[in-house]
Amino acid sequence: MEQNKVLQETFGEVENEYGSRLFPYSKDKKEKYNGWANYETWNVSLWLQNDWPLYQVTKSYYGYKQPYQALRMGLRETFGYEETQDHVSLWDKALDIEELDEMIMEMQEPDEIVYTVSSTEYETPEEYASRHTGMTYDFVAKLCREKKIQCIKVGNRYWIPKHADEAFVHGS
Repeated sequence: MEQNKVLQETFGEVENEYGSRLFPYSKDKKEKYNGWANYETWNVSLWLQNDWPLYQVTKSYYGYKQPYQALRMGLRETFGYEETQDHVSLWDKALDIEELDEMIMEMQEPDEIVYTVSSTEYETPEEYASRHTGMTYDFVAKLCREKKIQCIKVGNRYWIPKHADEAFVHGS
């Protein structure tokens, strides 16, 4: 009981060990969460990308002027979805809409895949993530967006030089 009180004071509302919230989050909405703007944005992103049918629906909103806003309206009207399985509202004021729009735009596959440019071999964020234990595709794409690793953007897809990871991974 005392531990829950300390967690609640530190992280905000926390349910007991039988509750549905798996990760406590910060009351400070400006704090990053797993590379995303905040817990709410991360949770919505995770939900949209980890369910195959929902992922396919999300990808279909590529090209919309405001893809996330159109997507959430479509999810409510078509499927009755208003929140994630973790009870984060798709209309939560804390959501970083620009970041979610960017995520949707990155889901689209390029028309033509290029593996070499000027004799440099490139790989996709998925390939990069699969080579590094503990990294996910969305985390690698986030590193590209934030220019924390060397990459190029072709269409709406990031490509990472195969040698670019050494400095980042080893902290050089």
